[in-house]
Amino acid sequence: MALPIIVPEWDFELQHRDQGVCALPTKRLPTRTAKILRLVDTPSSGVRDPTERELLITRWRRIVKVNSSTAPCPGAFAATHRLFGADKESGDSGGSLLVTCEWLLRRRLRQDWALMCRADRTQALALASRFNMDNPITGDSDLAAEAAAWMLFAMYWCGTSHPAALFNKSLHPPTGLVRWISQFHVDQQSNQVRDVQEQFAHYLGVTKVRCNLLVRRMMKRTGSVALLRELCQF
Repeated sequence: MALPIIVPEWDFELQHRDQGVCALPTKRLPTRTAKILRLVDTPSSGVRDPTERELLITRWRRIVKVNSSTAPCPGAFAATHRLFGADKESGDSGGSLLVTCEWLLRRRLRQDWALMCRADRTQALALASRFNMDNPITGDSDLAAEAAAWMLFAMYWCGTSHPAALFNKSLHPPTGLVRWISQFHVDQQSNQVRDVQEQFAHYLGVTKVRCNLLVRRMMKRTGSVALLRELCQF
């Protein structure tokens, strides 16, 4: 005997409700064209806002009256002395120009460091440990002129923005030295090694004198020193 299937009353209500919904005639909506959003091409001037460091460098350039456009370029020494063709003999046969010039630079830094008194060296080390790149200004009472000139000179040639890097082992050649050597032609770098070395040794002395002048000018006019290697774009 087949047993009757008992369906609850609420199931019938749901079926009628669903059928009523499906029985309603569907209204066809008009098709709409898709809108493609496009960026509005605004004419860009290509000029970006200067950073705080660039504004700081510009301000101190005005203080010390340094104009990079009129500063002599290291390559001017090659043009003046006409290295290519002046001496057709190889300088240091097989020697690397970068290595020997870096040796001259390191020796000059060590010699100038040794010539400073102990108090100046202590001030330089103390400043390097607490130096803040966001505020690279130090008073003349915190750093002597000789120590400030040495640090500015070393930061310029080593290409560092923080003086603490001067007392750590460098992982790359001095970027300031690489930039200076790159001003010479490849033939000069390979065939005129000795002449380029002599001019580099001379230019080291020139930049050291100019760093001393910059530091004394800053101290005289503001009573402080800005340790910004960008000021040394001689």
